[in-house]
Amino acid sequence: MGIHRVTEPPATSSDASARPSRSTNRAAPERFELSIKVQEADIDQLGHVNNVVYVRWVQDAAVAHWRALATPAQQAEVDSLVQYLVALQ
Repeated sequence: MGIHRVTEPPATSSDASARPSRSTNRAAPERFELSIKVQEADIDQLGHVNNVVYVRWVQDAAVAHWRALATPAQQAEVDSLVQYLVALQ
């Protein structure tokens, strides 16, 4: 169907005035992008993407962002925590 790119645009000067920075010492975060192929099943009868699909795309982007930035040790720590919590249930 096409490619939908999930991105977080860098702050513009108008954004900066609308949202005050917590710290002026921080470097601006790097932009993260994830290309997502829109599947035919993502489109409803009216030709729109369902809101649930957008939430899935946000989740996919969040996981890809984590995997791109987290060290193997951080990923292992989170993986073991999730496995532990699941085992307790």
